[in-house]
Amino acid sequence: MAIENEEKVEGENPDTKAPGEEVPGPKAEGETEGESVKPEDVAVDSVTDETDPDPVPVSDGQAPSSEEPPVLSYGEKMVGKSFNPGGDPKVDKIKTLCAEVIDLCNEPANLSSAKTELYKAAVTQMIIAQMCAVKFITFKN
Repeated sequence: MAIENEEKVEGENPDTKAPGEEVPGPKAEGETEGESVKPEDVAVDSVTDETDPDPVPVSDGQAPSSEEPPVLSYGEKMVGKSFNPGGDPKVDKIKTLCAEVIDLCNEPANLSSAKTELYKAAVTQMIIAQMCAVKFITFKN
């Protein structure tokens, strides 16, 4: 015999629903009754595993830039032209020169297999040369 009484029973969890019924979760800030937060709109804090439906971007101390980053050539991408955390002008010069050599070798895609292999080797060796030169310039005794 089932009792269909909707009165609150002491010790009963008010969020417990019958099978198939949705259990309402905590409301996000600014959320009104009937709205729901989509999973892709919720950020998860990797340190605490807490969710934040309205994440605030973390600033690195610099003002946000409204300009687009410069478009890099293939050679500049290969040597990591935009990465120079020390701001060393010699590192910039080495990366610029090595990127220029890679870009000079960059030909149309319809190469013979032998020429393709030589191109790959040249690019690889320029990347290695750039890394070794940067290591030499930045090495601290």
